[in-house]
Amino acid sequence: MEFYSSFKGCGKKAGFFPGTDGGMPYPTGLSDFLLELNQNPTKEGKYAFSLLSIYDETVVPYIYDRYTSEFSTQDACYKLLSPEYNHIAVKDLTVDIQYDLVTAHKHPTQGKIHVIEEISNKIME
Repeated sequence: MEFYSSFKGCGKKAGFFPGTDGGMPYPTGLSDFLLELNQNPTKEGKYAFSLLSIYDETVVPYIYDRYTSEFSTQDACYKLLSPEYNHIAVKDLTVDIQYDLVTAHKHPTQGKIHVIEEISNKIME
């Protein structure tokens, strides 16, 4: 995990450091910032969602038995399962998903062009 220490955004104090080993409910050594975010019961808005891609080349999508983009107060998490959804494309190619989540507070996963799966909204059970 020393690889992460060369990136300021991955710092162990204020960055997105993913931890050093599995643990429950959070990985051992998770950054102070991520630990505080996950332990804080305050919801960021009336609705909160996460989008993640299993093909993200910048953010490791799955580590220590959990998806790294999920957070404890989310209403749902949508996992993109197609290779065109790299780190940037998760934002740029999901405009219709983001619009649905903001306006309807859900995304109909059936019948859309995205290869997408809604995964559990409860990550810390």
